[in-house]
Amino acid sequence: MELYTAIIIVVVLVVVLILYELRWKEKLKWRWVQITLSVIFAAILIPTIFHIIVSINNSARENAERQFREAVIEGLYSQNIKYQELEQLLKLKYKDAFSSTENEAKQWASEFLASLPQKREDEKNLRNQSNKLVNKLELRWSPLYQFIIKSFDTRVQELTKASLGTLVESKDIHLVTNYQVNQTQTILRSFNFSNGNSLSMKVYTAVVDNGKITCYPNVIFTEHLRDASTTVFSVNFRQDYFELQAGHPRHEDYIKRLRTYGDPLDDSNFVEMLNVAINHAFESSLL
Repeated sequence: MELYTAIIIVVVLVVVLILYELRWKEKLKWRWVQITLSVIFAAILIPTIFHIIVSINNSARENAERQFREAVIEGLYSQNIKYQELEQLLKLKYKDAFSSTENEAKQWASEFLASLPQKREDEKNLRNQSNKLVNKLELRWSPLYQFIIKSFDTRVQELTKASLGTLVESKDIHLVTNYQVNQTQTILRSFNFSNGNSLSMKVYTAVVDNGKITCYPNVIFTEHLRDASTTVFSVNFRQDYFELQAGHPRHEDYIKRLRTYGDPLDDSNFVEMLNVAINHAFESSLL
């Protein structure tokens, strides 16, 4: 239950309880009905008030936690706080969080600060590993990624010349992102056909974090017809292979699932089927 919702419920119940006590209670003939209603009001009101108190307390604690984190970060990476002040701040926080003694808190704060240089060095090494992996993946994945984008743009140019539609969205984005927790999805291209249909090309970026791939990228062609939207096909990028597959059963007669393990642009069968898939995506939306 949200805090504001709980407050509204309490206000309403208090108003109803006041009306009940002042106007309605006397009109009830049976004592057991009066008792039952009183119990119902109490059963709802007391837990709700308790919830509000807990929520306010949690909110205050969360704000304190946030302020502490901000203060520590600022102290670590700026000159606004001295070492002794930072140690004292950490000690007090540890003591409060774990109900520890003064000596235990002081020992923990000292050990934490002493380990910071090594922690920073470890973080730097992880960043270097991540950067190397990003560069490696870009070199392997970028040629096919750029080929797909160029193939879409070439067909759009011809369709635009023939007055069969208009390109309404065009973006450029790296296929691999570094130090990002969540995978992003971006519409790279969107083409509106003169018949009211449209075709979009979307990319789900790869994410590298702490020297490891946490999300793999995909490029997806989606047709938006007047009555429905369906995925025509997708190209899946992996460390060891590339995969092309239809996205909807009705496209499987045109697009065969293929997987290649080397350079995809050197695989004539893969390139041929990819061109077939892209052509089919445009034709399906145009017809």
